[in-house]
Amino acid sequence: MPKSGQGPARRLSDARETEILAATLAIFSTRGMDGLTMDDLAAAARTSKATLYRLWEGKLGLVVSALQRFHPNIALSDTGSLRGDLLALLQSDPLALRDGSAKASLSTTALLSEAVHASRAHPEIGTVLREQSIGYWASAVDTVIEQAVARGEVPPSHPLRRELGKLVVYAVLGRMLVEGVAPGIARLTEMIDNVVLPAFGLAGPTAAPSPGTPAKTGPPGS
Repeated sequence: MPKSGQGPARRLSDARETEILAATLAIFSTRGMDGLTMDDLAAAARTSKATLYRLWEGKLGLVVSALQRFHPNIALSDTGSLRGDLLALLQSDPLALRDGSAKASLSTTALLSEAVHASRAHPEIGTVLREQSIGYWASAVDTVIEQAVARGEVPPSHPLRRELGKLVVYAVLGRMLVEGVAPGIARLTEMIDNVVLPAFGLAGPTAAPSPGTPAKTGPPGS
């Protein structure tokens, strides 16, 4: 949270502020709130502690501002099918956070883990996490589902139309937090084909024969 009442002359440029907030997330995602110190942050951001304290309310203010500034790098596509759109969405680079042209490359898994842990002592972080990160992903999935509704794949009255976005996000993020790694494309595809599509009454792709399985020959019924 930035301090209020600062005049324009006392503010940093947007680019400089973004650099400081990116450095904040980089340290926070690897060391957590307890390991984030203003000394280390000032050194990493090439600034002074006086500047940091002048513009933000300590390290909690910096972390909250950083989580508000950056959001997951999600790419929306219209592939012509719900399955294709979801696969394209969930294959968006989850290890980068983007703010305009600035990019902070760091582990989303580590960042979410530290944010969830810190939110127990700092409710402000939990609020931002729900609204900025989880909410952003859920909104993206909702957009993909609405594309399917517009194409006629999903009925407008389907009871899961407004809920499945959050359920998909909770499943993906929950696996990241529990297992400590982002689910691979094979796991994501399995979830889409075996959970999401059937929930909407849609069939997944026809399973291909397992390697080494002999092709069936002879007349039907033989």
